[in-house]
Amino acid sequence: FYRPSNGRYLNCAAPVGLRVRTLAPNPYRFNYRGRNVYYSNGTFYNPTIDNEYEVIGAPIGARIDYLPEGYEIVELDTGIYFRVDDTYYKEVVERNGGVVYEVVNA
Repeated sequence: FYRPSNGRYLNCAAPVGLRVRTLAPNPYRFNYRGRNVYYSNGTFYNPTIDNEYEVIGAPIGARIDYLPEGYEIVELDTGIYFRVDDTYYKEVVERNGGVVYEVVNA
């Protein structure tokens, strides 16, 4: 999904509840509270029992490896965050030294 921005189009999250039959190539899959969730270009998906994928809201605490194009850097009293549409992320350094982005309630 895309949204207009300064004369061009940027990737954006799809509407929550929308169902699609296939995901974009190479989605990031992770386990969140005991279930597989997929992430692609700023959108989170939950697989359904009828072999589709339903768009879900960004799960607080979920960690992803990358942010999509078009994110904004936002400085708040509590630190620096990255905003994609209406979702805020904070940068987290894991024990192994890798950097991930955690969904927060900013």
